[in-house]
Amino acid sequence: SMGSFIGSSSVVKIIPLNKHCLSTMAGGAADCYYLLSSLPPLPPKPLSLRLSEYLFSSREKKLSVGTMLCGFSAETPQIYYVDSTGLRSKCHYNAVGS
Repeated sequence: SMGSFIGSSSVVKIIPLNKHCLSTMAGGAADCYYLLSSLPPLPPKPLSLRLSEYLFSSREKKLSVGTMLCGFSAETPQIYYVDSTGLRSKCHYNAVGS
């Protein structure tokens, strides 16, 4: 959504990735969904690192991605934010997108 304009009411903003992790989606829906659906089934920490490394090395592609990877690793809750520049940060809480 963009202010009072809703780009699409059918885009799913929360994507289950595997038994360890789910993701939120902000930015270009096609960029986010394609990247997130092609990730291997890993817990949030290694998954966020892999996504961050890919996005950093792909900066020239001008992808539009803002995502939080949320889940558990060894019974410990984890949240990582990753964006198009490859920025990756561990969070206790966060908000991103619309």
